[in-house]
Amino acid sequence: MTKAEINHRVREAVVKALDLPIQPDQLPESEPLFGADGEVDSILSIKLVVELEETFGIEVDDDDLTEELFGTVAALAEYVEKKLPARR
Repeated sequence: MTKAEINHRVREAVVKALDLPIQPDQLPESEPLFGADGEVDSILSIKLVVELEETFGIEVDDDDLTEELFGTVAALAEYVEKKLPARR
């Protein structure tokens, strides 16, 4: 899976999990997901983790559940990209 494919699928997962009224390609990589400007709270972060795990067949470790992980779409995509080789 290419980096562009991972990025697109992460955007799809974010849009689906957060029930955003936009298309995945409309979600900027630098979009903040957590904090004052972001959309993600603890319940939504769980929905997002489940969606990422199902979409990519990965397991998000409890130790990885940090505000930085949910900081931006790009941060999520980078995390997923790092997790994918581990499952081979």
